Parts: sequence; C-alpha cells; structure tokens
Amino acid sequence: MIVILGAIALAFLRLKYRLDGGSSGLVDFLLVEDMWNLALVVPLFAVIGLAGLFLAHAWESGAMHAAGLALFIVSGVIIFLDLKHVFDRLEARSHC
Repeated sequence: MIVILGAIALAFLRLKYRLDGGSSGLVDFLLVEDMWNLALVVPLFAVIGLAGLFLAHAWESGAMHAAGLALFIVSGVIIFLDLKHVFDRLEARSHC
C-alpha cells in the first residue's frame, strides 16, 4: 500500500514539475505556480481525499482506517498550500 501511494505521489509531482516548466527549489517543485495548474490540482486532490474517506469508512478501525484518514488530511493540506502559494505569487506580482 505504501509503495502504491508513493508511486502515485511521485507521478503527481513529476506531472506538476512538467506543467510548471521545471522550476527550481523544493517548494516550487511541490506546489503549483499559476491558476491553470491550480485548476487541475484542486479537483484531483479533492478526489484523492474523498477516496481516502471512502477507504476509512470501509474499514471501521485499524491501519487502513488510519491510512484513509491520513490520505484525506494530506490531500486537504496540499490543496490549501497550493492555494496559498498561487495567491501569494499573484499578490507579489501585483506589487511589482
């Protein structure tokens, strides 16, 4: 299960890196930079978060329940960090 989640995460990171044109730095590698990519990432991670909730609901307790909840929480955090990063960049451009 961990390998599958790692492979999915790596695929998303590589896709994001490709869409952004190969930006530099760890934060720039992990977070999107413009509204077009944000429009792709938010629904994608919303679906992943919902899948985590369904996974947690399928198992009432145990490791799979915790993994589903963790997937939901991490997806939410990624969405909010991407939103903040994009709007911070837009604000910085408007002040220049």
